[in-house]
Amino acid sequence: MPIQELKLLAEGRRWRVDQHLPQLQSLTPVRGALSAQHRGNVLEVQGEAHTIVTLCCDRCLQHFNHPLSFRTQEVLWLGEQAREEGISE
Repeated sequence: MPIQELKLLAEGRRWRVDQHLPQLQSLTPVRGALSAQHRGNVLEVQGEAHTIVTLCCDRCLQHFNHPLSFRTQEVLWLGEQAREEGISE
């Protein structure tokens, strides 16, 4: 979604995630949500997701399943270039 369109949405935008990622070999799809909200000269991005990965023990070489999850929040400054392009307020 272009930032210009996101700027028009007062509540921001939310996306559901439910898919396998080719870069991550997982037992279950990566499931979670991402959201982005334009706040003037910054973009606030939040995300959370979880899956189950199969790992191999270095000591006994047996495989085991391990839950993997994350939750993050980032504030990205849009900067001078964004202001020049009319993206920030």
